[in-house]
Amino acid sequence: MRNLTTLTFVILSLYACAQAGSLDTDFNGDGIATTFVGSVGGNGRAMAIQPDGKILLAGDATQGIDADYALVRYLPDGSLDPAFGTGGQVLVGGSGDDIARAILLQPDGKIILGGRGGPSNDQFYMVRFTDTGTLDATFGTNGEVTGFMGSGGNEGYAMALQADGKFLLAGSASNGNDLDFALLRYNPDGSQDFDFGIDGGVLTPIGVNAGDVCFTMVVQPDGKILLGGASGSGFNSSGFAMSRFLSNGDLDDTFGTNGVVVSPISTGSNRGFSLALQPDGRILMCGEARGEGPAGFAVARYLPDGTLDASFGTDGIVNTVIGVQSTARSVIVQPDGKILLAGETYPISTDEASDLGLVRYLSDGALDPGFDGDGIVTTPVGNGAIGRAVLLQPDDRIVVAGASALGFTLARYLNELTVGSMEPDAMDVFAKVYPSPVGDQVTLTYEVKNSTALNCGIYNAQGRLVRTLFSERRPVLGSHRETFDVSDLSAGDYVVVLSQATGSTAISILKL
Repeated sequence: MRNLTTLTFVILSLYACAQAGSLDTDFNGDGIATTFVGSVGGNGRAMAIQPDGKILLAGDATQGIDADYALVRYLPDGSLDPAFGTGGQVLVGGSGDDIARAILLQPDGKIILGGRGGPSNDQFYMVRFTDTGTLDATFGTNGEVTGFMGSGGNEGYAMALQADGKFLLAGSASNGNDLDFALLRYNPDGSQDFDFGIDGGVLTPIGVNAGDVCFTMVVQPDGKILLGGASGSGFNSSGFAMSRFLSNGDLDDTFGTNGVVVSPISTGSNRGFSLALQPDGRILMCGEARGEGPAGFAVARYLPDGTLDASFGTDGIVNTVIGVQSTARSVIVQPDGKILLAGETYPISTDEASDLGLVRYLSDGALDPGFDGDGIVTTPVGNGAIGRAVLLQPDDRIVVAGASALGFTLARYLNELTVGSMEPDAMDVFAKVYPSPVGDQVTLTYEVKNSTALNCGIYNAQGRLVRTLFSERRPVLGSHRETFDVSDLSAGDYVVVLSQATGSTAISILKL
């Protein structure tokens, strides 16, 4: 009777709990953490998550009359890390405005920030910190590196690490008339790599007299370097833009047209802000698409050669309008293939406060009904918020980072929801179920740490067992993966329950 009561409690508790997409109240009490940095709050722009789950948020903050690079580190629960900098914060800068827009976490735990600043306030500017938040004197000059390209207008937006330890900084620079994509490569000590491009850098026009800005970059598994952003300015002249380079800095002529792709996502102004790679080599870019109607979360998917993927959305493009206007600024692909976009949305008017926006899609571009019911989550923070980055923590919980009127801002959301029994420490089995929602088949992965007999079944919303997947099984210790046919189950909410004599674990699923 006790086991049955416990199991019923698990199932009912699971349905009473919030689903994927809900704020995680284990994070700073309400799912949101804000930090007032400097004298006016600061502006969080780029995020990295350490292997230990600590969260780094970089940006800028004003201490006096100008902005400095700012870096804040949080513990996995959303509290400031007292072992980092001063009370979890570090500020570094010169005499002008220094704006950090990119962050790179190195395998040795050192942290590089990149953006714009330096003595002339018109240079690429990077600083490197040790794991404790002090400037790393082995990097450049006393922890700082500056670079210059073209005729000025240097602005760094993205950084990436290569397999050989060299790192890349991408952004934009002036060619004397307008802006071009800019790409620089550096050695691990911060010295420029003169074997790359011309004197360590590449300046690439995307359009003709267009004004091209690179906002994002990824390094492919084959070592090729993909830049993304926008080409053109004005309402009817801009588009999502990409360029791909070989590892030596030459344009890759197997990509698009001579290494360049420009996509007019809508009839109006289009800007791509973030790139992500799928395991099959397909490319995702998200941003904003301002057409005849309100701007929405826009995402396009491309085949590896740069052509739009017609199997995604409508002719390779999905545009989701949230509120009266919205912009997607970051995209990632979950391990199960689902796609997350983060940004901001104006629920009432562009003259009113904006909210954090988070959207999850299935792999074909359809909104995911298993994510907060309709695939869309909005979160007000203070008097206006903007989401600039989204990442998964090691436990797959979703973190959105950016800025609000309250300062540097983080929000954490539940992802794959797992609820333990009343005796959670007694059961040594860690499990996941995917995909979600479930179609005709469901895959269960689980790790067994003891030899106690294991049972697994599927229960409906009323707590009734509708399918026994296995019973009294004593699997070998270690990881297991099994796929089961559930095509005969009716559409609806179910719970997969793994149980041992000492406890049980329940995982919610939605059957389509």
